[in-house]
Amino acid sequence: MTNSIKTLINNSMPTLQFSEKIHSVLVSHKTRRVFFALFNRGIGVSLQFIVNIIIAQLLGARGMGIYHIYSTWMVMLADISSLGLPLYTMRQISMYQQNNQSRHILQAVNRFLLMATLTCLIVAAPFIISPSLLSEIFLAKVESVYLLRYAAIAAVIFLLIRILSEALKAIGMTNLGILAESAFLPLGIILSLAVFFAFSLQINAQTLLLIHVSTLLLVLILLYVSWNSAVKKKTHQIDESYESIQPQKLKSFMSRSLLFIWFGMILNIWFVNLPVFILPYISNTEEIGLFGIAFRLVMLSTTILVSLAALFGPRFVCHYKEKNSQKLKQELHHSQWYSLAAYLPFFVIFTLFPEFILSFFGEEFLQAKNLLIILAIAQLVNSATGLVGYFLIMIHHEKVELGVLILSFFIMLPLMILLGNSFGIIGVTLAYALSIALKNILSLLLSLYFIRQLKTTSP
Repeated sequence: MTNSIKTLINNSMPTLQFSEKIHSVLVSHKTRRVFFALFNRGIGVSLQFIVNIIIAQLLGARGMGIYHIYSTWMVMLADISSLGLPLYTMRQISMYQQNNQSRHILQAVNRFLLMATLTCLIVAAPFIISPSLLSEIFLAKVESVYLLRYAAIAAVIFLLIRILSEALKAIGMTNLGILAESAFLPLGIILSLAVFFAFSLQINAQTLLLIHVSTLLLVLILLYVSWNSAVKKKTHQIDESYESIQPQKLKSFMSRSLLFIWFGMILNIWFVNLPVFILPYISNTEEIGLFGIAFRLVMLSTTILVSLAALFGPRFVCHYKEKNSQKLKQELHHSQWYSLAAYLPFFVIFTLFPEFILSFFGEEFLQAKNLLIILAIAQLVNSATGLVGYFLIMIHHEKVELGVLILSFFIMLPLMILLGNSFGIIGVTLAYALSIALKNILSLLLSLYFIRQLKTTSP
């Protein structure tokens, strides 16, 4: 009997060793994917940082103010007209990819692009046709009438790029998708500005926005060509039982989940960018430029944290499905530690050496020192709370997260107006920082509450 057991163990050893090697390869493959995702996101962040330095050095605080308002309105108009399609594209194309339905992928994405183009053109039309009237309403002291027109045109292109980048991620081309949404545009702007310098051409704020729109269009064309080529290579592998996607499926989809996603996206972009809509009535364009630099520095330092959602999201879903409250709480705390550890180096630089980092943009931007410190402290609170908003959505409490967002918005708006009228741009920044921190603290408390509820109801 003993010899039989030894023989069985010896025979099984190669199989066990082979399994261990396979596991090691899989783990290293996952690690490499995470590393390259973070690396590519870091490339995009670095290029955006360089673009901000170049704009600040070329155009000063006023030019930076115009660029910050332009880019905010571009994102805002794109989200208003998005119908929630970028997020839905990721979900739907992932399902088709899993079933090897390449023709469905191609048809669905083309349909989403068409829908997005039509809705975005409808939303953007008033800003393109009569920017003067809307500038008086929305921009107050900002005198650049062309700003909203360029932002509206850019919004259409920007939305299509977002949909294509999400589609690329869904079919496994994650690195290309990340580079498309974060690195290609700033790289194109840097190269375009280099050409202007080479031929000694004059650059002003309007020229910069024209370069931005033209580069967006070029990125969209290259991205669409790459997308079509990638998907068509897969079409020969699909089965013969191909059926066209029925319009009624899209209609029912529109009436159920999409509108809820859409509303959440619009409210979130309003919440995050509310200072840009308040500051024109309180501050001048130069002061908006100072806020824009401080805001962009803090935001750029946190964009890498977006990659953490790809790591923790599936874990949140898995542990919630298993009703494992202990693991769920553990993963939430891990997200807090990772977020905090990733942000701490930036926090040290922003609070201990603010003048050093702002000096890269020009001497006049040293006035943004206090703004940068206030926003950096608020972001420290946000990092310490971890991926709480994402956590609530993953455990099917997205309506609660939306409620927290609405409550925080209606706290921020009057507080921003009150402090802004009393203390100017410092008051607006302080109100913004307090509201953002409050929102994340509320989300954290509710996340812990739902974990305790899950533990209570667990068998």
